[in-house]
Amino acid sequence: ALLRAALTDAERDGSRAIELEILATMALVDSLYPRPRYAGDAALRAYGMLQRGDSMSTPPALELAAAVRSLFMADLTSSALVLQRMVIPSSMGADPGLATARALWQAHTFLAQGDAKRARAVLDDASSRSDLPLLRVLRETFLADIDTSLGRPNAALARLRPYHRGIFAVRVAVPRARAFLALNDVSGA
Repeated sequence: ALLRAALTDAERDGSRAIELEILATMALVDSLYPRPRYAGDAALRAYGMLQRGDSMSTPPALELAAAVRSLFMADLTSSALVLQRMVIPSSMGADPGLATARALWQAHTFLAQGDAKRARAVLDDASSRSDLPLLRVLRETFLADIDTSLGRPNAALARLRPYHRGIFAVRVAVPRARAFLALNDVSGA
């Protein structure tokens, strides 16, 4: 609701750069939930603005949304390429969570490709970049998936224990179920 209200204000004020950033953020948020229709609508509007030639650059959130959608569609090559070419501004007003989010999705892509070592390296490098709760939980779920894939499901469950009853319970449910299944505990899963 906040993003939609901000978009309406930006459209009314004629602030095209802010409108583009809001559309990119909407595409990213809707990709993460996943709400593909809404994500696609926001992304199409944002790309349309970029094609009009207002000399605006592609917002990192829009590229991250494209990488997330590619990963959800199991297009690992496209996801990796988008994440690799993504440029995170280092300016004072830049979103502090974008660099961490990119690292998390790079790790997820590496994990999906079966490269747990590179995924863990990316996550270890990203560990101190952000204290944002959702990014912290996403990092922990990726590390839990790595632990499970490496035969350490108890470590995965211990890592996810602080989150399984709180507001992030849905986010950690699948990695917890995988860990329980690795322990042959179907009832726990």
